[in-house]
Amino acid sequence: MCNVPQIMVVNPTLATNAQTSLTLLWQDLTST
Repeated sequence: MCNVPQIMVVNPTLATNAQTSLTLLWQDLTST
């Protein structure tokens, strides 16, 4: 997890997409 801030700085779009994917996945897991 230490690399997350660096990734967000280097590629904000990638970090946003990853966060969105994780959020949708979490919502899917918690909704079932």
